[in-house]
Amino acid sequence: MPLTGFTEKQDLEKAAKEAADKVKAAERTCSDRAYDLKRAGENQDLTKVAAGGKAACQSALDDALEDAERLKDPLADKTLERARKQQLGAAKRKAELYQALVALDDSGRSDAIVEAAKAVREAEEALTKATENKDQLAKLAEEADKKAKDFPALDAAWKKDHSATRSARSLEADLRKMKADVDRLGANAPPSAVQYCKALESQLDHDAHHVPCPRCNTEHGIDRTDDAKAAVDREVKELERLAALPDETGLNDQQKRDRAMGKHLEALRAQKGGKMIGVLMCEDSNGDTVMLRAFSGDVAGADDVEGWCQHIPPNGPDAVMKTANGVAVPLGALPPSPGTPHGVCAAPKLIQEAHRRGLTIVSIAEAWYGDDKVQPHGALVASCTTCRSNLDVQLCNAYPTI
Repeated sequence: MPLTGFTEKQDLEKAAKEAADKVKAAERTCSDRAYDLKRAGENQDLTKVAAGGKAACQSALDDALEDAERLKDPLADKTLERARKQQLGAAKRKAELYQALVALDDSGRSDAIVEAAKAVREAEEALTKATENKDQLAKLAEEADKKAKDFPALDAAWKKDHSATRSARSLEADLRKMKADVDRLGANAPPSAVQYCKALESQLDHDAHHVPCPRCNTEHGIDRTDDAKAAVDREVKELERLAALPDETGLNDQQKRDRAMGKHLEALRAQKGGKMIGVLMCEDSNGDTVMLRAFSGDVAGADDVEGWCQHIPPNGPDAVMKTANGVAVPLGALPPSPGTPHGVCAAPKLIQEAHRRGLTIVSIAEAWYGDDKVQPHGALVASCTTCRSNLDVQLCNAYPTI
């Protein structure tokens, strides 16, 4: 199913911008209303001449026409031209007003004075209303901007369309980043984000160790369950604990071997390297749970460590991958892999050991033990390219039909 991440910060930033744009629009409105008030005030001042009757209005009209005529002539100084044009416009408006007042009777001129005063009041009210609206919008814009700035920056992984991502390891890396965001947000994390991470994790728990089979045209794989994830986490933590002990006092033989392994892993970690640690949850013929453990590669030059799954030799008669129906497939017959050689990873060792013991496979989980720059230490990791090319072989019950 298509999955999309949440965009709360982007939404908040968009809302803040929209709020700021509204403030700018409101400021322009205030400027317009202030201009309207100025013009209404000027009109009121000019209209007061109507109180002197028709003669006073005619005299004012003559003066305005004389000013307009005088201001028609262009000025030699071009820097003053704009001011002259403004003065000419004002003179023409005066003339128009006074001409209208001359044409009225005394009653009409009295009404004009009243209307001019009313226009000023209405302009004042409009400016007050526009200012209050601007102030209210400015407050909302400030709050929106604060919300956007206070909301933690989210990882770019949220912007991806994960339904189009084919690499389980890439999805796993993105999921770690998104879960880190959700953890940082805590109670403020949107439910959609929490649900999205859960859905993606559920998808990964299936996809991490599943591949299509070219022989039986089905899918083969092993689910990564909570039990398996908890088990591999315990193994990583136990190796860390044992490696940190000053000596072997009080340890049993297996713990001593695991301590030596843990110390080797810590040395690799210090050298910016590391290994995969895997667990395979199985059931025996009695239905009892059996947990297998494996590591990738070797440990301090040793291919095998007692208590851990046997290695798969790169050469010789035992250099094979066993299928679910017991067919021994030579490593050389497996598809070429540009990454880790076949048989070196933890997952194929686990599956091979389960086949060897006749166990029923239930679930699997692998984690990285090493430097954080490769993968976060202790993080769950999906099968690599090589392992995925092995899975369909090791889990197929129809291999002879190839």
